[in-house]
Amino acid sequence: MKISGGKLLEDLHSALVNHAELVGKSVELLRKILVNYNEIGVRELSELYTNLSDIENKADSLKREIFNLVKISKIHPEDKEDFLSLVFYTEEIAGLSKAIAKKLLIFKHLGISIPASLYGYLSEMLSKSENASVNVVKLVKMYWESGESGFELAALIEKFEKEVDELRLKALEETYRICSSEYSVICIAIPIMIDDVESITDKCESVADIYRLHVVSRGLMG
Repeated sequence: MKISGGKLLEDLHSALVNHAELVGKSVELLRKILVNYNEIGVRELSELYTNLSDIENKADSLKREIFNLVKISKIHPEDKEDFLSLVFYTEEIAGLSKAIAKKLLIFKHLGISIPASLYGYLSEMLSKSENASVNVVKLVKMYWESGESGFELAALIEKFEKEVDELRLKALEETYRICSSEYSVICIAIPIMIDDVESITDKCESVADIYRLHVVSRGLMG
């Protein structure tokens, strides 16, 4: 896509897209880890975690490159603020993915089984989180564009966030039910994991909000 504003702005947009794609891959890989948790061993899971960690590190390096591009660009200060917020929120998604994957790796090391009911809730939450992150990548790609399609993507991300929030409450209720009769390490670790998965869609929704505010405040609608 040709962007008005010169090569520097095109380079900035390209870096933002590459960063978002890396973040999307981190969520995709996290879901792969969870889906295969019961079938793979410590070694395989550790390799997947290392791959996810590498992706998060690449995203972090690209974030610094984006900061430099924003710093030397002559775009409007409010646009700079939008771009930096965009990077901060997407970066947090990768960080959350890594943190959840690390907990799953620790579980595997300790031989901890996730109760089937909670595993089901986590899987459904993460599936919707992955869908939200896919739409975040699409939204970043069209950040300089306006039109109904962008707002439709933003609305879809918001829908996934609300659905995950509802699943979070059900998952926590199920956790409390299980832990009321038998207390274990699951009772400590799973609620944190549930909240982290829900936070992924929260960050996705924040990206959608930034897009909507950017389009409206810059008069790009129409």
